[in-house]
Amino acid sequence: MEILELAMSMGAGGAETHVLTLSHALTRAGHSVTIASSGGILVPEAERAGITHKYLPLSSRSPAAFLRSVAGVVSLCRHTKFDVIHAHGRIPALAAHAAGLVTPQVPPCTVTVHGIYDPKARGARFSFWGDGTVAVSRDVADYTAKIYHVPRDRIDVIPNGVNIPDKERVETPRGLDIVTAGRLDADSSAAAFALLRVFPLICREFAEMTPTLTVMGG
Repeated sequence: MEILELAMSMGAGGAETHVLTLSHALTRAGHSVTIASSGGILVPEAERAGITHKYLPLSSRSPAAFLRSVAGVVSLCRHTKFDVIHAHGRIPALAAHAAGLVTPQVPPCTVTVHGIYDPKARGARFSFWGDGTVAVSRDVADYTAKIYHVPRDRIDVIPNGVNIPDKERVETPRGLDIVTAGRLDADSSAAAFALLRVFPLICREFAEMTPTLTVMGG
């Protein structure tokens, strides 16, 4: 299959890592993947894996940038016969939808919802949820159905996975290692900041285990 992945950017965020991991897996399965985004530090890794990247200003909310993105999607679809578009985020999804209104060469679009989107944000009323909709958790699916009136039975839930390298486990000295991974936005960072607050207490309680705390987020 020829697959076009649309992402706002390819920076070091959760959705961007998801796009990269998914594109790697699709490429290994024999599919041809093109990613269109506003770029970022993950682009070289994608290109080393044989994934084509095309620049489109999909992270910008300006009308001019949006029109350039729509024109870019139209151009990509006219030059390559894609079987499906997979959009990540509201701007990429809307750009795919608008491109489909311009030319029938734009294929069906699946939209993955990576988080809880504010219905009061500028342009939220123009949100497009695709010919198929995927949510990364049940909570996100339930929220999207309730707030944006997307039929719940047409939202598939596919939890985000973690790409674990295929390496033998290395035994480490006994210790207490605490890791939290997730977005550090205001609506999803409470657990990480709670751990930061209580970590001094953990260090005193388990001093003999030399506690370490790693916070991973974007």
